[in-house]
Amino acid sequence: MRFSITKGARLKTALFSIALLAAFIPAYTEALVTNVSIPRLFSYAVVQQPRDDAGFVSLKGERVTEFAQALVYGRSRGLLADNKLAGSIFPVIGLGDRITIEYDDGTSEEYNVVRLRHFQALTPTSPYSNFIDLADGEFYTAAQVFHATYGIEGALILQTCIVKDNEWAWGRLFVIGKLIEPEPRPVYPDGRRVPR
Repeated sequence: MRFSITKGARLKTALFSIALLAAFIPAYTEALVTNVSIPRLFSYAVVQQPRDDAGFVSLKGERVTEFAQALVYGRSRGLLADNKLAGSIFPVIGLGDRITIEYDDGTSEEYNVVRLRHFQALTPTSPYSNFIDLADGEFYTAAQVFHATYGIEGALILQTCIVKDNEWAWGRLFVIGKLIEPEPRPVYPDGRRVPR
């Protein structure tokens, strides 16, 4: 016996497959980051990457780019900056600095810088380069670097390139921030929150 699949059946099968796939893809309906700042260092506008260009980094003055793949494949929020522009200030960021990010819904969050990671890129201009950790000389693949930085749940990662010997993409700098949890507001005995 021979079965014939009609166009309608193929369409229903395709729609079912898309719906099934969508059920397993996390929905990212979070607010978009619009600004990032560190007191007395900088305040930069944040732009979004085009959907079809995961390598896009803004080349406009004082702007950083939200790294879409950090939320999709990592567990953190990533901001990228060109080291000749906004990223030129990233090497000045120190442990304990407070980073504030603002969202398009009017909310904000603060992060404390807890780690700085420096890697030499063995193939500087390749996004798939292998790396050497400058702290301990350990070898990392591009995937291992991604997971060691963007894989930190709830972290904020600022990334730029390291310049050395006139090579603008000689290495990569990752500034890693941990979310500062807001202190809970006191509650009156009747359950109302004390105003701030």
